Amino acid sequence: MKLILFITIALLYHTAAHASMDKIFYLETLPKVLCQDDQYFVHCFEGGAKSCFTQVQQLAGACYEKNRGSFLKNRKGLTLKRAKLSENILMGSCVGTEYDKNNSANKKDLPKCFSQKNW
Repeated sequence: MKLILFITIALLYHTAAHASMDKIFYLETLPKVLCQDDQYFVHCFEGGAKSCFTQVQQLAGACYEKNRGSFLKNRKGLTLKRAKLSENILMGSCVGTEYDKNNSANKKDLPKCFSQKNW
């Protein structure tokens, strides 16, 4: 009985620690990748260079929390590689869509700024 309890606690701890690491990964990595000078999120919005990092970091946290249940479900039904790919696509889409929505009034009128392909 104690062994089963120990294994259950260990698995729960591992899952919680893994989820926490994933959230930290997204909070650190997405702003670094999406907020470079030549990227859509900086290039296509007035004042984007000043606010991009903070906004993307906040959106990454919100998107992670919003989709955490889907991530856990995918990890049970898919290989880890496919689950991570699915998470990355979902996180990028969520952050990009919300950033675009929140900053639509500051969007530059350039053809390349109106295509999601440029995210």
